[in-house]
Amino acid sequence: MTPPVRFWDLNRHALWGTFSATGTTRGEDENIPVQDLDWVFFTPGGFFDSSASGEDLVKFCRRDEAKPMVGCNKELFRRGLGGLMLEGKALVSTGKPEDSPPISILQPLRPDSSLPDTELAITLGDAGWSDVTLFHNERPVETGLEKRKPPITIKTRLVKGVNRFAVVASGEGVGTSLSDPVEVTYDGSMDPSRLHIVALGVGSYKDEQRKLKYARPDASRISEVLSARGLDASGNSGLRCFLADDEVTPEKIDEAFREIAAAVRTRPQDKVVVFLAGHTGVFNTNRFCLLLPKFQFPAEAPIVVAARGAAPPANAPLDPEAVLPYSVVALNLMRLKALDRLVIVDACQAEAILSDPQVEAIQEWMEVNTRKSRTSYLMAARRGELAFEVDPLGHGLLTYTLLRGLGSLEPGKEPQQIAKLSLPPNADFNHDGIVTTAELYAYVNQHLKEIAAVFPDLVASREAEELPGRPRTPAGMLEQHPVLQSFGTPFPLIPLISQPTTRAAGN
Repeated sequence: MTPPVRFWDLNRHALWGTFSATGTTRGEDENIPVQDLDWVFFTPGGFFDSSASGEDLVKFCRRDEAKPMVGCNKELFRRGLGGLMLEGKALVSTGKPEDSPPISILQPLRPDSSLPDTELAITLGDAGWSDVTLFHNERPVETGLEKRKPPITIKTRLVKGVNRFAVVASGEGVGTSLSDPVEVTYDGSMDPSRLHIVALGVGSYKDEQRKLKYARPDASRISEVLSARGLDASGNSGLRCFLADDEVTPEKIDEAFREIAAAVRTRPQDKVVVFLAGHTGVFNTNRFCLLLPKFQFPAEAPIVVAARGAAPPANAPLDPEAVLPYSVVALNLMRLKALDRLVIVDACQAEAILSDPQVEAIQEWMEVNTRKSRTSYLMAARRGELAFEVDPLGHGLLTYTLLRGLGSLEPGKEPQQIAKLSLPPNADFNHDGIVTTAELYAYVNQHLKEIAAVFPDLVASREAEELPGRPRTPAGMLEQHPVLQSFGTPFPLIPLISQPTTRAAGN
């Protein structure tokens, strides 16, 4: 932990805010070379800003007791303090929120800790709650609580080890209330987890100049690899849903998640992965969307070859036939009882989007609201940067790096420029035969930029073959850095080597 840095308002002779940071090593193995700086910036009035994992260091005080922020309505307390600091502005609290009515979970009686299920009795009082969520190990799970009247009893399946439960409720005029956590230990046996995947790839746009070569193949290949290896001990695979181009609709996505929700209802140990590739855009202030084949690209928007991003027209409406709001995916993820969730986005926000005055809203939506689902995110590029497709690689840069990390590229068939980098053959840093999310994050974080750095040579070499005498190298658009947002404990993703199957992997 580094010493805290305090910022003062010299005119008022008052403390404005405190910045604190700590360097941490992510992962289950200290040998995994992933270093992140987790930080928190907070004000005396109770507002804060933080890195993705820094939020876990924040507590809030309710009735003189320190409680975790898990499940709390963070929008009440989280502000863009970093931007205000750079502008020399102070954020002054308007007062302490009134205490909300108490809610609680009764500690269940469990004379036998080897029983795989438990019943939770939840008291909500009569405060008129409109939004009630049960958290299991800091992940919201589907319960139907908001549709039921007290007294409420929930029967739920446990995972091996300590199970931590909490209830959060909110409503107009009553604020947000969080119960004290209840811990239940399960020391019985548990079926091995299996992996379910929803993969979306959109590249066949009506606008010929905007078509993407590898969005569909990337979604297909990633889903194949994860499904083939995400098997339980009996060789049974999870559900695989691969949707491409015109198949990507809210109705089909909802249907896929309904099937997964049924499959994981009594299997909290299962894992769910969502993969998205295609052009993206920001609409109506804060709606991050995957653009669908029917999307009408503005004529004045710049065309960047082999980049997965586009700028929607100013104040463009949300046309359900032309865009897929990411909220469709996020809401479905929140309803699952599977506790380990990973979202991979191989796309970008083009520079035209990031220069839009609405960018702050989309940043807040991506960084704050998605935290509610306690889902880990692996995204292809930072804000203001493009995510590229590279012909000689046959994939988007992020997807290619992921496939390398998963050990799913044929040896000896990589371009010469990549071979010269002498990259590790996979992300299994501790050589235990399992690739974890922490190891995959580490691999991407270290090597995507190395691969991106040889991108001009790869393009020039391909064009020299296809257009003799007229090779050219793109300039000014080669920076691409991954965005990694991980929450909770990293989890094993898939084994390094494929396992024998007892039935078809696809669904």
